[in-house]
Amino acid sequence: MKHTIFIITIIAQLASCGQNADIENIAEATEPVAVVERNVVTEEVIPVPEPIKEESPQSKVEEPKLDLPFVGKKEFETMPGISGRGTPQKYIEIMNNGDVYFGFVQENQADNSITKERYYSGKFTTYMKSVFKKWGNEVNYYKITKDKIYEVDKNNKQLTGMECCRYYDNVDLEEECLCVDKFD
Repeated sequence: MKHTIFIITIIAQLASCGQNADIENIAEATEPVAVVERNVVTEEVIPVPEPIKEESPQSKVEEPKLDLPFVGKKEFETMPGISGRGTPQKYIEIMNNGDVYFGFVQENQADNSITKERYYSGKFTTYMKSVFKKWGNEVNYYKITKDKIYEVDKNNKQLTGMECCRYYDNVDLEEECLCVDKFD
């Protein structure tokens, strides 16, 4: 019985210490406050008003303007020397937010079935990597300008080859041509 009375007395003393008073005082504050410290002697919360934030023209963060060569979808063929019936029609699509997609549409001449794929390649940069999964994860690298697309290697070196020549570019096929296409 003595222990029960002792425990009730301790609980009553703890309840009367005003531990909930801090919460009530903060709730009654008229300005937004942040608790930065507590008085060690009285255990009183010391509220500090939030500083007024003034916006200066320099503090505003502006969205960077994207320097995109174009917005929309454009078809291209950087290796016309190997194209023909059934060759996939490749395209690049650049969105307003800078997202770049590469894709292709290919018609099977035997059964008229169509295979198409569209791949996200990342945010626009002048040099982009494209992975065509339906072509066995074929990796291509491109340099994109406003009016042309160049096929480059992984070190951004311009590719050349006979497969890049158009029939009228090099009749003798003794020289290699740049792997490039002009957007329409």
